[in-house]
Amino acid sequence: TDTSLCFPQDMEDEDKIYISRSLFTAETEEEINLIIEEYKDRFGKPDKNMEKIFLLSKKFLEAKIKGKRKVKVFEDLIFIE
Repeated sequence: TDTSLCFPQDMEDEDKIYISRSLFTAETEEEINLIIEEYKDRFGKPDKNMEKIFLLSKKFLEAKIKGKRKVKVFEDLIFIE
């Protein structure tokens, strides 16, 4: 099973960097939701991989807020430790 998370291949590298940096440095879930809306406006409906990236960014934020140091991803499961 391929568990890698990838941006769409046709997306420009600058867009990939901008979106990933924005998602993973966001300070609030509202900020992440705005980035997701911007993505949808520019690129359309996110595929399954992008949905996982969006979810993962929310879990990273949750971990950061709770002072946790680890976020483990196992297939479709995400654990915060």
